[in-house]
Amino acid sequence: MDNAEQQKALKAALRMSQEQLTYISCKAIYDTVYPKYIKDVQPAYETEGKEEQLQALCAVDEKYNWSAISDNLMEAEKKLIQWGENVIKEKFPDRYHEVKPVFDRYMFHPDIREQLIKVNLSLVVK
Repeated sequence: MDNAEQQKALKAALRMSQEQLTYISCKAIYDTVYPKYIKDVQPAYETEGKEEQLQALCAVDEKYNWSAISDNLMEAEKKLIQWGENVIKEKFPDRYHEVKPVFDRYMFHPDIREQLIKVNLSLVVK
């Protein structure tokens, strides 16, 4: 990354909220580890015997710290979406009632959750 690219990235980061930055970092870690985790977890599922399979799955989970990575990403998603809801509440209080149902039910609709994440990542704080 050259100096111009670094400056551009820094300017973009300075316009982001802590929730946006946290989500981006958790997502980057998840996306980096996920292919390696899947590659190692497949053989663990094929292990003979329930006890051996459980031990193999736990070993893969511990190797990649997968539970923590996925928990951190889910928590970051939740905080990002809550932050976006608060921004909308603050900036558009008279129209908030129109979008409130979306925020109340997003966890049950993966497509809506993904759209909320995209929109919330595009919000500019300052």
